Amino acid sequence: MGVVFKDVVAAFEIVNCNGVEVQCQGSAPTISVDNTSGCQLYLSKDSLQTSISTAKSSEINVLVPGAEPDGDWVEHSLPQQYIHALKDGRFETTPASHSGG
Repeated sequence: MGVVFKDVVAAFEIVNCNGVEVQCQGSAPTISVDNTSGCQLYLSKDSLQTSISTAKSSEINVLVPGAEPDGDWVEHSLPQQYIHALKDGRFETTPASHSGG
Protein backbone atom coordinates (compact mmCIF):
# COMPACT_ATOMS: atom_id res chain seq x y z
CA MET A 1 0.00 0.00 0.00
CA GLY A 2 1.24 3.50 -0.73
CA VAL A 3 -0.13 6.82 0.51
CA VAL A 4 0.94 10.30 -0.63
CA PHE A 5 -0.41 13.44 1.01
CA LYS A 6 0.36 17.17 0.97
CA ASP A 7 -0.55 18.85 4.28
CA VAL A 8 -2.25 17.68 7.47
CA VAL A 9 -3.87 20.00 10.02
CA ALA A 10 -3.49 17.84 13.16
CA ALA A 11 -2.17 14.28 12.69
CA PHE A 12 -1.69 11.49 10.18
CA GLU A 13 -2.17 7.97 11.61
CA ILE A 14 -0.96 4.65 10.28
CA VAL A 15 -2.80 1.83 12.10
CA ASN A 16 -2.91 -1.96 11.56
CA CYS A 17 -0.83 -1.96 8.36
CA ASN A 18 1.62 -4.41 6.88
CA GLY A 19 4.14 -3.14 4.32
CA VAL A 20 3.08 0.48 3.83
CA GLU A 21 4.93 3.39 2.21
CA VAL A 22 3.85 6.92 3.17
CA GLN A 23 5.09 10.15 1.62
CA CYS A 24 4.44 13.55 3.20
CA GLN A 25 4.98 16.24 0.55
CA GLY A 26 3.96 19.17 2.77
CA SER A 27 3.77 19.56 6.53
CA ALA A 28 2.27 17.42 9.29
CA PRO A 29 2.51 18.29 13.00
CA THR A 30 2.24 14.64 14.11
CA ILE A 31 2.56 11.24 12.48
CA SER A 32 1.51 8.20 14.52
CA VAL A 33 2.44 4.60 13.67
CA ASP A 34 0.50 1.98 15.63
CA ASN A 35 0.39 -1.83 15.28
CA THR A 36 2.21 -1.73 11.95
CA SER A 37 4.88 -3.93 10.41
CA GLY A 38 7.11 -2.62 7.63
CA CYS A 39 6.60 1.14 7.32
CA GLN A 40 8.64 3.38 5.01
CA LEU A 41 7.95 7.03 5.82
CA TYR A 42 9.28 9.73 3.46
CA LEU A 43 9.40 13.28 4.87
CA SER A 44 9.79 16.39 2.72
CA LYS A 45 11.84 19.42 3.78
CA ASP A 46 8.58 21.06 4.97
CA SER A 47 7.79 18.14 7.28
CA LEU A 48 11.13 17.80 9.09
CA GLN A 49 9.61 19.31 12.28
CA THR A 50 7.07 16.46 12.46
CA SER A 51 6.72 14.57 15.74
CA ILE A 52 6.57 10.83 15.08
CA SER A 53 5.12 8.46 17.69
CA THR A 54 5.47 4.69 17.39
CA ALA A 55 3.71 1.92 19.31
CA LYS A 56 3.50 -1.85 18.88
CA SER A 57 5.21 -1.60 15.48
CA SER A 58 8.30 -3.01 13.80
CA GLU A 59 10.51 -2.22 10.82
CA ILE A 60 9.85 1.54 10.84
CA ASN A 61 12.20 3.48 8.58
CA VAL A 62 12.05 7.24 8.05
CA LEU A 63 13.73 8.75 5.02
CA VAL A 64 14.61 12.45 4.95
CA PRO A 65 16.17 14.55 2.17
CA GLY A 66 19.96 14.71 2.16
CA ALA A 67 22.01 17.87 2.51
CA GLU A 68 22.46 18.25 -1.26
CA PRO A 69 19.43 19.36 -3.31
CA ASP A 70 19.82 16.35 -5.64
CA GLY A 71 21.44 14.10 -3.02
CA ASP A 72 20.35 10.74 -1.75
CA TRP A 73 17.73 10.28 0.95
CA VAL A 74 19.05 9.58 4.46
CA GLU A 75 17.38 6.60 6.15
CA HIS A 76 16.76 6.36 9.91
CA SER A 77 15.42 3.29 11.72
CA LEU A 78 13.06 4.08 14.62
CA PRO A 79 12.35 1.93 17.69
CA GLN A 80 8.79 1.45 18.97
CA GLN A 81 7.07 2.94 22.04
CA TYR A 82 8.77 6.32 21.67
CA ILE A 83 8.25 9.79 20.27
CA HIS A 84 10.79 10.92 17.70
CA ALA A 85 11.72 14.39 16.42
CA LEU A 86 14.40 15.26 13.86
CA LYS A 87 16.97 17.78 15.20
CA ASP A 88 20.26 18.66 13.52
CA GLY A 89 19.99 15.75 11.08
CA ARG A 90 19.44 13.13 13.82
CA PHE A 91 16.32 11.81 15.47
CA GLU A 92 15.90 12.63 19.18
CA THR A 93 13.96 9.87 20.90
CA THR A 94 12.00 10.33 24.12
CA PRO A 95 9.82 7.82 25.94
CA ALA A 96 6.08 8.13 25.46
CA SER A 97 4.38 9.31 28.64
CA HIS A 98 0.77 8.66 29.50
CA SER A 99 -1.12 10.56 32.14
CA GLY A 100 -3.95 8.82 33.96
CA GLY A 101 -6.84 10.44 35.74
